[in-house]
Amino acid sequence: MQEREDLQPPVNSNVSPLKRFKLDVPDANLIIRSSDFVDFRVHKSLLAMVSPFFKDLLSLPQPSDSEPVDGLPVVQLSEDAELLRILVSMLYPVYPVRPNSYHKVLYLLAACQKYDMVQVQSSIRAEVNRGNFPAPVGTEAFRAYAIASSKGLVPETEDAARRTLDYPMTFESLGEGLRSFEGWALRDLAHFRKRCADNLVTCLESFLQVCAPGPSNIWVGCPGDTPKSSSRRYMPQGDTLPNWLRQIIAE
Repeated sequence: MQEREDLQPPVNSNVSPLKRFKLDVPDANLIIRSSDFVDFRVHKSLLAMVSPFFKDLLSLPQPSDSEPVDGLPVVQLSEDAELLRILVSMLYPVYPVRPNSYHKVLYLLAACQKYDMVQVQSSIRAEVNRGNFPAPVGTEAFRAYAIASSKGLVPETEDAARRTLDYPMTFESLGEGLRSFEGWALRDLAHFRKRCADNLVTCLESFLQVCAPGPSNIWVGCPGDTPKSSSRRYMPQGDTLPNWLRQIIAE
């Protein structure tokens, strides 16, 4: 894979391995061009094998106004060079380039979904599960939810929604991620969090109904509370629900 050197920054110690990645592909017969005009040389047969989208696209006659490079046809894509480097590295038998953030993982998954690269998408999810690719950390879950929902990534949307439950849905928690939200996604996340809270209260509702004489079926007095001088079982009067739990449920 050859890249246009005039568009690449000079290599130095501050440049990430992602920027320095190159892969020589002998006998390449197709160029895919990124949105920022970086060319990647690949094999038509490989793209057709991993992607029904490209299989159909490459079976069509190429537009006459498509200007070849070194005699190779060029396919313009909407993804940037950084994303295409990662994607191309996963198509060939080399160690894949690691995205440096979970947000880029999501955009990579979205590209695979767009081009119908089912197996590649599964491999990316497996890398995330193994810890080889980044996963959302802390309040990053809010932005991850915004991106995943907008791209139609169902598993990632559900995972991110669950992760947000550890944090309040405030401007401080949302941060810059608020800019990534579409209105419907923000509404759906708020509804999801409310359903979770309602379900929790429903599950614990019976804990509040412990006014009958005698110990609760769940919360009982400690064995040490039973007077040794009495053969009658100790029967505490009134509510036996711990105050800390009652306060949590009441909030």
